[in-house]
Amino acid sequence: MKLKLSFIVFAALITLCCTISIRERLEQLDNNEFGKRILDIIQVQINTGETPVQTILDILMKLREGLLNEQKNLEAVFQNSASDCLKMKPQLKAEIRKYKKKKIASETSLTTSNADLEDLQLQLRENEKVHAALKEQGEALNKAREDERKKYEDAVSDIARMREALKRAKEILSQIASGESSFAELDRHMGSFKVEYDYARGLQKMANTFAQMASKADPKLLNHIFEVIDRIIQQLGENEFALTQSESVKTKLHEAQAQQQRTLIFDASTKIQNVNARIQDVKNRQLKLKNDISHYDTSIQQKLKELGDKAAQCKTQKNSYDQRVESIHDQLAIIEEVINLVHTHIEPVKDLSLIHI
Repeated sequence: MKLKLSFIVFAALITLCCTISIRERLEQLDNNEFGKRILDIIQVQINTGETPVQTILDILMKLREGLLNEQKNLEAVFQNSASDCLKMKPQLKAEIRKYKKKKIASETSLTTSNADLEDLQLQLRENEKVHAALKEQGEALNKAREDERKKYEDAVSDIARMREALKRAKEILSQIASGESSFAELDRHMGSFKVEYDYARGLQKMANTFAQMASKADPKLLNHIFEVIDRIIQQLGENEFALTQSESVKTKLHEAQAQQQRTLIFDASTKIQNVNARIQDVKNRQLKLKNDISHYDTSIQQKLKELGDKAAQCKTQKNSYDQRVESIHDQLAIIEEVINLVHTHIEPVKDLSLIHI
């Protein structure tokens, strides 16, 4: 194996009576990767036996120039990267603050809308109570009207049947007077009359009186009975007319009350519909706010990740830059030291052929 330049130089320096410290330094350079590379380059040149010292110096100067250019370019690239880091971090932090502010505003609005929703739901329950009460009142009003109408119809029906019964009694009495009928027929008719109107004691008493008067077969009494029956029939007609008039008034009054009640019920229904619509609007708004909050949360986490990734990237770039700059400084120091060694210990020899194994 050929000896490296360090040992050739070492041998040459021994010949030139160099110090022990120089030999140790050459050994140190030979143990350094970049130093070893430099010494190898010089070794190759010396091995040619024709290379002037200036050629070696030129090679070293070019290596130094290359490292200085690399350092300059590296500095330019790093400055651009550092500028980007300086810009991106504040931008990402500003966006995070923006999303946090929007999230807080949405959460505040959501809290307010919850209170609005509770108030509207209370209004809805109250309006539903009012609506139910109005419907119940309307049903009670209609039921009362139906009961009154039924009483009216029953009363008119009673009047009609009483009138027909009295007319039939009058016919029987006339037939008794002419011999075409008997008191037995009148008794049966009056008995039926009393059974049908057993709840009306006055009618039963009237029927008994008619029967007693008719049984005496006195024409004057019969005429008097006819007159009484006619007056009763007339009174029944008047009663029927009065009942019909009263029923008409009650019907109109009920229609007015029912219409008013329907209006109140409609208004209550409208209020319920309006409150339900407002409740739906609040729920829709809440859904949007919740979606917005979720979006802001996602955006905040995304920007935090971007910020962390950017910080890690910038740190990696800075470390890489520092390491390379330090390496370049070390390599430049080695080159300077070798140049100094060439100037002080190799260049004085002039004839490189003197340096040999």
